[in-house]
Amino acid sequence: MSQFFQRIHNADRVLSTLGWLQIFIVFVAVCSAPWDASALGLTANPWTKVIRYASALAIYAWTMALFIQHLPGPASLLRFIRWGTFACLSTETLALMVQAIRGLPSHYNTSGSENAIIFAVIGFAILINTLIAFLTLFLFLWEEVDLPRPYLMGIRLGFVLFTIGSLEGMIMIINQAHTIGAADGGPGLPFLEWSTKAGDLRTAHLAGVFGIQVMPLVGYAVHRLMKDRQVAAQLVLVTAVAGMWAFLFTRLFNRAVAGRPIFGA
Repeated sequence: MSQFFQRIHNADRVLSTLGWLQIFIVFVAVCSAPWDASALGLTANPWTKVIRYASALAIYAWTMALFIQHLPGPASLLRFIRWGTFACLSTETLALMVQAIRGLPSHYNTSGSENAIIFAVIGFAILINTLIAFLTLFLFLWEEVDLPRPYLMGIRLGFVLFTIGSLEGMIMIINQAHTIGAADGGPGLPFLEWSTKAGDLRTAHLAGVFGIQVMPLVGYAVHRLMKDRQVAAQLVLVTAVAGMWAFLFTRLFNRAVAGRPIFGA
Protein backbone atom coordinates (compact mmCIF):
# COMPACT_ATOMS: atom_id res chain seq x y z
CA MET A 1 0.00 0.00 0.00
CA SER A 2 2.83 2.41 0.83
CA GLN A 3 4.34 1.74 -2.60
CA PHE A 4 1.00 2.57 -4.22
CA PHE A 5 0.78 5.96 -2.51
CA GLN A 6 4.44 6.61 -3.25
CA ARG A 7 3.65 5.98 -6.90
CA ILE A 8 0.84 8.53 -6.72
CA HIS A 9 3.19 11.05 -5.09
CA ASN A 10 5.81 10.48 -7.76
CA ALA A 11 3.18 10.85 -10.48
CA ASP A 12 1.94 14.25 -9.29
CA ARG A 13 2.95 15.85 -6.00
CA VAL A 14 0.31 18.56 -6.15
CA LEU A 15 -2.64 16.21 -6.56
CA SER A 16 -1.11 13.69 -4.15
CA THR A 17 -0.91 16.43 -1.52
CA LEU A 18 -4.48 17.45 -2.30
CA GLY A 19 -5.63 13.90 -1.62
CA TRP A 20 -3.90 13.83 1.75
CA LEU A 21 -5.37 17.22 2.65
CA GLN A 22 -8.81 15.74 2.02
CA ILE A 23 -7.96 12.80 4.27
CA PHE A 24 -6.94 15.26 6.99
CA ILE A 25 -10.35 16.92 6.60
CA VAL A 26 -11.97 13.49 6.99
CA PHE A 27 -10.02 13.05 10.24
CA VAL A 28 -11.17 16.46 11.51
CA ALA A 29 -14.78 15.68 10.58
CA VAL A 30 -14.70 12.26 12.25
CA CYS A 31 -13.35 13.85 15.44
CA SER A 32 -15.92 16.67 15.31
CA ALA A 33 -19.01 14.60 14.55
CA PRO A 34 -19.52 13.08 18.05
CA TRP A 35 -19.36 16.51 19.65
CA ASP A 36 -21.83 18.26 17.37
CA ALA A 37 -25.31 18.37 18.85
CA SER A 38 -26.77 20.02 15.75
CA ALA A 39 -28.55 17.88 13.20
CA LEU A 40 -29.62 20.69 10.86
CA GLY A 41 -33.19 19.92 11.79
CA LEU A 42 -32.73 16.79 9.69
CA THR A 43 -31.71 13.21 10.41
CA ALA A 44 -28.02 13.71 9.64
CA ASN A 45 -25.05 14.97 11.58
CA PRO A 46 -23.64 18.00 9.69
CA TRP A 47 -20.16 16.43 9.58
CA THR A 48 -21.35 13.30 7.80
CA LYS A 49 -21.48 15.13 4.47
CA VAL A 50 -17.97 16.48 5.03
CA ILE A 51 -16.70 12.93 5.61
CA ARG A 52 -18.40 11.63 2.46
CA TYR A 53 -17.28 14.45 0.22
CA ALA A 54 -13.70 14.66 1.46
CA SER A 55 -13.27 10.88 1.12
CA ALA A 56 -14.60 10.92 -2.45
CA LEU A 57 -12.52 13.95 -3.39
CA ALA A 58 -9.35 12.34 -2.01
CA ILE A 59 -9.95 9.34 -4.28
CA TYR A 60 -10.64 11.68 -7.20
CA ALA A 61 -7.45 13.70 -6.61
CA TRP A 62 -5.32 10.55 -6.53
CA THR A 63 -7.09 9.22 -9.63
CA MET A 64 -6.30 12.41 -11.54
CA ALA A 65 -2.68 12.21 -10.37
CA LEU A 66 -2.33 8.73 -11.88
CA PHE A 67 -4.00 9.78 -15.12
CA ILE A 68 -2.44 13.09 -16.11
CA GLN A 69 1.09 11.74 -15.73
CA HIS A 70 0.45 9.90 -19.00
CA LEU A 71 -0.49 13.03 -20.95
CA PRO A 72 2.43 14.38 -23.01
CA GLY A 73 1.27 17.98 -22.80
CA PRO A 74 0.99 20.80 -23.44
CA ALA A 75 2.62 21.68 -20.13
CA SER A 76 0.53 24.81 -19.61
CA LEU A 77 -2.72 22.85 -19.85
CA LEU A 78 -1.44 20.19 -17.48
CA ARG A 79 -0.57 22.90 -14.93
CA PHE A 80 -4.05 24.34 -15.35
CA ILE A 81 -5.64 20.91 -14.81
CA ARG A 82 -3.44 20.23 -11.79
CA TRP A 83 -3.89 23.53 -9.99
CA GLY A 84 -7.47 24.02 -11.17
CA THR A 85 -8.42 20.68 -9.63
CA PHE A 86 -6.57 21.64 -6.45
CA ALA A 87 -8.42 24.96 -6.22
CA CYS A 88 -11.89 23.53 -6.97
CA LEU A 89 -11.71 20.60 -4.57
CA SER A 90 -10.15 22.70 -1.78
CA THR A 91 -12.81 25.38 -2.19
CA GLU A 92 -15.61 22.84 -2.09
CA THR A 93 -14.49 21.10 1.10
CA LEU A 94 -13.65 24.41 2.79
CA ALA A 95 -17.20 25.63 2.12
CA LEU A 96 -18.63 22.37 3.48
CA MET A 97 -16.56 22.70 6.64
CA VAL A 98 -17.61 26.31 7.17
CA GLN A 99 -21.27 25.33 7.05
CA ALA A 100 -20.70 22.29 9.26
CA ILE A 101 -19.01 24.48 11.86
CA ARG A 102 -21.94 26.90 11.68
CA GLY A 103 -24.38 23.99 12.00
CA LEU A 104 -26.07 24.87 8.72
CA PRO A 105 -26.80 22.89 5.54
CA SER A 106 -24.34 23.55 2.75
CA HIS A 107 -26.32 22.50 -0.32
CA TYR A 108 -29.48 24.25 -1.56
CA ASN A 109 -29.28 26.67 1.36
CA THR A 110 -30.17 30.11 0.04
CA SER A 111 -31.62 31.48 3.27
CA GLY A 112 -29.71 34.71 3.72
CA SER A 113 -26.97 36.24 1.61
CA GLU A 114 -24.08 34.43 3.32
CA ASN A 115 -25.59 30.98 2.81
CA ALA A 116 -26.54 31.81 -0.77
CA ILE A 117 -22.98 32.93 -1.53
CA ILE A 118 -21.47 29.79 0.00
CA PHE A 119 -23.82 27.57 -2.00
CA ALA A 120 -23.03 29.52 -5.16
CA VAL A 121 -19.30 29.03 -4.51
CA ILE A 122 -19.83 25.28 -4.12
CA GLY A 123 -21.81 25.13 -7.36
CA PHE A 124 -19.22 27.20 -9.23
CA ALA A 125 -16.37 24.99 -7.98
CA ILE A 126 -18.24 21.88 -9.12
CA LEU A 127 -18.91 23.42 -12.54
CA ILE A 128 -15.28 24.43 -13.10
CA ASN A 129 -14.03 21.01 -11.97
CA THR A 130 -16.44 19.34 -14.41
CA LEU A 131 -15.08 21.51 -17.23
CA ILE A 132 -11.53 20.60 -16.19
CA ALA A 133 -12.46 16.92 -16.34
CA PHE A 134 -13.93 17.48 -19.81
CA LEU A 135 -10.69 19.19 -20.87
CA THR A 136 -8.72 16.20 -19.56
CA LEU A 137 -10.95 13.87 -21.57
CA PHE A 138 -10.28 15.99 -24.67
CA LEU A 139 -6.52 15.66 -24.14
CA PHE A 140 -6.82 11.88 -23.78
CA LEU A 141 -8.71 11.85 -27.07
CA TRP A 142 -6.48 14.33 -28.90
CA GLU A 143 -2.95 13.51 -27.72
CA GLU A 144 -0.93 10.41 -28.51
CA VAL A 145 -0.98 8.60 -25.18
CA ASP A 146 1.41 5.70 -24.68
CA LEU A 147 -0.89 3.28 -22.86
CA PRO A 148 -2.38 -0.13 -23.69
CA ARG A 149 -5.47 0.53 -25.76
CA PRO A 150 -7.97 -1.23 -23.43
CA TYR A 151 -6.65 0.76 -20.46
CA LEU A 152 -6.77 3.99 -22.46
CA MET A 153 -10.31 3.20 -23.56
CA GLY A 154 -11.25 2.63 -19.94
CA ILE A 155 -9.85 6.03 -18.97
CA ARG A 156 -11.71 7.78 -21.78
CA LEU A 157 -15.02 6.09 -21.02
CA GLY A 158 -14.50 6.73 -17.31
CA PHE A 159 -14.20 10.45 -17.97
CA VAL A 160 -17.34 10.33 -20.10
CA LEU A 161 -19.31 8.70 -17.27
CA PHE A 162 -17.85 11.14 -14.76
CA THR A 163 -18.92 14.10 -16.88
CA ILE A 164 -22.44 12.70 -17.25
CA GLY A 165 -22.66 12.08 -13.51
CA SER A 166 -21.43 15.60 -12.77
CA LEU A 167 -23.98 17.14 -15.15
CA GLU A 168 -26.68 15.10 -13.41
CA GLY A 169 -25.50 16.78 -10.21
CA MET A 170 -26.35 20.11 -11.83
CA ILE A 171 -29.96 18.90 -12.02
CA MET A 172 -29.97 18.66 -8.24
CA ILE A 173 -28.69 22.23 -8.00
CA ILE A 174 -31.35 23.48 -10.42
CA ASN A 175 -33.98 21.47 -8.53
CA GLN A 176 -32.65 22.91 -5.24
CA ALA A 177 -33.00 19.43 -3.74
CA HIS A 178 -31.79 15.87 -4.23
CA THR A 179 -34.99 14.11 -3.13
CA ILE A 180 -37.90 13.63 -5.53
CA GLY A 181 -41.33 13.05 -4.02
CA ALA A 182 -40.46 14.19 -0.51
CA ALA A 183 -38.50 16.84 1.33
CA ASP A 184 -34.74 16.46 1.76
CA GLY A 185 -33.65 15.10 5.10
CA GLY A 186 -36.22 12.36 5.58
CA PRO A 187 -35.49 8.72 6.49
CA GLY A 188 -32.42 7.45 4.68
CA LEU A 189 -29.73 4.81 4.53
CA PRO A 190 -27.05 4.96 7.24
CA PHE A 191 -24.14 7.29 6.38
CA LEU A 192 -25.10 7.62 2.70
CA GLU A 193 -28.46 9.13 3.73
CA TRP A 194 -30.14 8.16 0.45
CA SER A 195 -33.88 8.41 0.90
CA THR A 196 -35.69 5.17 1.72
CA LYS A 197 -39.10 6.70 1.13
CA ALA A 198 -38.70 8.67 -2.11
CA GLY A 199 -36.48 9.09 -5.13
CA ASP A 200 -32.94 10.31 -4.56
CA LEU A 201 -30.88 11.79 -7.40
CA ARG A 202 -27.65 11.18 -5.47
CA THR A 203 -27.76 7.47 -6.33
CA ALA A 204 -27.30 8.06 -10.06
CA HIS A 205 -24.85 10.89 -9.38
CA LEU A 206 -22.58 8.55 -7.41
CA ALA A 207 -22.77 5.85 -10.08
CA GLY A 208 -21.78 8.35 -12.73
CA VAL A 209 -18.87 10.07 -11.02
CA PHE A 210 -17.31 6.84 -9.77
CA GLY A 211 -17.20 5.59 -13.33
CA ILE A 212 -13.88 7.45 -13.54
CA GLN A 213 -12.39 4.84 -11.20
CA VAL A 214 -14.38 1.79 -12.33
CA MET A 215 -13.77 1.93 -16.07
CA PRO A 216 -9.96 2.39 -15.99
CA LEU A 217 -9.76 -0.56 -13.59
CA VAL A 218 -11.87 -2.59 -16.02
CA GLY A 219 -9.65 -1.58 -18.93
CA TYR A 220 -6.49 -2.44 -17.02
CA ALA A 221 -7.90 -5.81 -15.91
CA VAL A 222 -9.02 -6.68 -19.44
CA HIS A 223 -5.55 -5.84 -20.77
CA ARG A 224 -3.82 -7.98 -18.16
CA LEU A 225 -6.20 -10.95 -18.27
CA MET A 226 -6.84 -11.08 -22.02
CA LYS A 227 -3.36 -10.56 -23.45
CA ASP A 228 -3.80 -13.56 -25.70
CA ARG A 229 -6.95 -12.09 -27.28
CA GLN A 230 -7.12 -9.57 -30.09
CA VAL A 231 -7.11 -5.93 -29.09
CA ALA A 232 -10.43 -5.42 -30.86
CA ALA A 233 -12.06 -8.03 -28.60
CA GLN A 234 -10.59 -6.36 -25.53
CA LEU A 235 -11.96 -2.97 -26.61
CA VAL A 236 -15.39 -4.47 -27.24
CA LEU A 237 -15.46 -5.92 -23.72
CA VAL A 238 -14.41 -2.63 -22.10
CA THR A 239 -17.05 -0.76 -24.10
CA ALA A 240 -19.69 -3.33 -23.15
CA VAL A 241 -18.93 -2.88 -19.45
CA ALA A 242 -19.17 0.89 -19.89
CA GLY A 243 -22.53 0.38 -21.57
CA MET A 244 -23.76 -1.68 -18.62
CA TRP A 245 -22.50 0.97 -16.20
CA ALA A 246 -24.32 3.65 -18.20
CA PHE A 247 -27.46 1.48 -18.10
CA LEU A 248 -27.14 1.27 -14.30
CA PHE A 249 -26.79 5.06 -14.14
CA THR A 250 -29.87 5.50 -16.34
CA ARG A 251 -31.94 3.09 -14.27
CA LEU A 252 -31.02 4.82 -11.03
CA PHE A 253 -31.75 8.22 -12.53
CA ASN A 254 -35.13 7.18 -13.91
CA ARG A 255 -36.04 5.55 -10.60
CA ALA A 256 -35.15 8.70 -8.70
CA VAL A 257 -37.06 10.98 -11.10
CA ALA A 258 -40.10 8.70 -10.67
CA GLY A 259 -39.90 9.31 -6.91
CA ARG A 260 -38.97 5.71 -6.10
CA PRO A 261 -36.28 4.85 -3.52
CA ILE A 262 -33.27 2.75 -4.47
CA PHE A 263 -34.71 -0.21 -2.54
CA GLY A 264 -38.34 -1.24 -2.46
CA ALA A 265 -41.26 -0.76 -4.81
